Amino acid sequence: MTYQLRYKLLVIGFSLLNHVSSQEMEDKQMYSNKNELTITYNIYTGYDGLPILYRSEYYDKYALSSGYGLEYVRLIDPINALSLSTNYYYHNYQKSRFEMESGTVFKKYFVSGQLNYRRSLFDLNLSQLSVALGLMFRAGSELVHGGVHGGALGPGSSYGSVHTIADIGFPCGIHYRHQLGKFLHFKIGTEHTLFPYVRDSKKNLQFDYDWDKGTSRNMTKFYFGIGVNF
Repeated sequence: MTYQLRYKLLVIGFSLLNHVSSQEMEDKQMYSNKNELTITYNIYTGYDGLPILYRSEYYDKYALSSGYGLEYVRLIDPINALSLSTNYYYHNYQKSRFEMESGTVFKKYFVSGQLNYRRSLFDLNLSQLSVALGLMFRAGSELVHGGVHGGALGPGSSYGSVHTIADIGFPCGIHYRHQLGKFLHFKIGTEHTLFPYVRDSKKNLQFDYDWDKGTSRNMTKFYFGIGVNF
């Protein structure tokens, strides 16, 4: 083996060692910030007749079924984490009652709190993909359109029912996180929640209307947010 070849191999070896050491230092630095706080913008569908995106009949613009959230994450190690979050949602369906289908939720609000366990599936440099399972409680109210009273001069007032939201569910989701410098990050993800217990299910309703199916047991959320590490 010539001196020149030995020199090249030595340079390559030191370069690889330096790269591994630099990556380890970067991973340690990222893990040294074990806390995350994120503000999120959430888009919801409750599978209850209220569309995610539609054109308002009262304003010349599109309306979105959305809300806001705040999430705190505590890293257990570089792979596992626990999170606590709260979300607020309010929406009034901007459509004439006379054109709604019976059984459509036209006004809804809730506040939710949840605890999640997260596990990283993929972690490369500044990007991370993870899955999460958890427990959620939400409380609020929703109004359901039943129909419109008829009259000699045409359609009259509308009627419907009220659901009290006090539900327990199990969310599961997939989340992508990207580091923005040393202290900031960006998140995007989707989450589906199944509610085995809903207070106003079909069988628990006071009045058994055909058009009233009770509170939906399913909810899906799409979100994105920005936050800090500390």
